[in-house]
Parts: sequence; C-alpha cells; structure tokens
Amino acid sequence: MYKNNYDQSSTGINIECWAYYDTGLSRIWFEDAINKHGDLYYYQFGYEDVKSIRDFIEIDSKASHEELADLANELNEWAYSDEDLRELILDAEPEMIMNRYWYEQLGSTLKLKPEFTLYRTRGYSQGDIETVLYKGDSMSALIHDSIDHLFWDAPVRATVSINEELYEYWDYDLPEYEWKRDEFIEKILSQYKGEKSDYVRKSLEKMLPEELNYE
Repeated sequence: MYKNNYDQSSTGINIECWAYYDTGLSRIWFEDAINKHGDLYYYQFGYEDVKSIRDFIEIDSKASHEELADLANELNEWAYSDEDLRELILDAEPEMIMNRYWYEQLGSTLKLKPEFTLYRTRGYSQGDIETVLYKGDSMSALIHDSIDHLFWDAPVRATVSINEELYEYWDYDLPEYEWKRDEFIEKILSQYKGEKSDYVRKSLEKMLPEELNYE
C-alpha cells in the first residue's frame, strides 16, 4: 500500500505512507535462518553439521534385538548382531527421522541428544506442518515463535515520510510480525517536531490502513 496527500495538502506538510506485509523480506529471513536436507529442516545451523542420525540421536542401551531389527527394516537393511544393527541405524541419513515409524520411536528406542530438539511447526491451514531440528531448549517459546513466524508469516514493512523526514516501523519497539497502526502513529507523533501535529495525526489515521496486504 502506498498513499500520499499531494492532491489535497495545502498546509505545506507533505506526507507519504508505505505499509504492507513484506513477503520478499520474509523469504530472505527464512533462507538466512533455515536450512533443509531431504525432508528435514534445520534452524540456525547448516545441515553440514549433521551428517547422520548419530549426530543428534542416541539408541536406548536397553533396546531389544527385535526393536533394533524393526528400525533397520525401515532402511531395507539387515544385520545379525545387535552391534551391527546399531551401526546401521546410526549411520542412516538425518532425514530418516522423518520416517513415521522412526519418529514414533522417539522417547523410547530412539532418544534425542540433550542439546537437540525436534519441533513441529504448524501453519494456518490443515496440512501445514513441518519438522525442524534445532539446538536448544525444547520448551523455549521464543525459539518456537521465531520458527513459526519464519515458516508461516511475513514481517511488517511500513514507512512514513513527513516533509522527507522518514519514520520506519522497525525503528520502534513494535512487533515485527503484527501490524500496530495506532501505536506506530503515536511513536511518529512522539518524535515529530513540526507544526500542525493534529493535522498530521488525522492524515496518518486516514492514510495508514487498519489491515495490511501482502506484497
């Protein structure tokens, strides 16, 4: 969205407004923070750090021969000794954890190493779900929010120009992924040093939308 008051301003105060959800920026942020190898996503570190299942998975020391054999069967591989079965499993590609049976064994036969978390991020439509491996606290709401936003949202991009003085949405303590129009206007007015602040307020309230479009 772009608007200006050039066709109606007789006050000498020229105002321009840009405001939208920036899908281009969201793609840049996603590519900077998220890597993918096979069907598995990685957050904040490259997949080259994880070359096999053994890099982030441990096998329960009490796992039975049958449990190990069942995991190996999903690889279409076979070995006779428990030691060889364990090696087959641990040498598997990292994305093998996305195999439904293997994923179901997490917490029992298979265990995540303490420094890793597998987080399932969900979007806004049925079927919008991805699994992301990261290093960090499994209960971290901050990390989960960051991953969710990267996958499913776009950040706010908003700029107001008043007589060529620029006011950027992201220069203020406002949520990156949530449009706070009224708070943005208040932040602008708290810094605006020109005349006719009432006119500026009314113009911004008229020009800045209550809801943003995606661009």
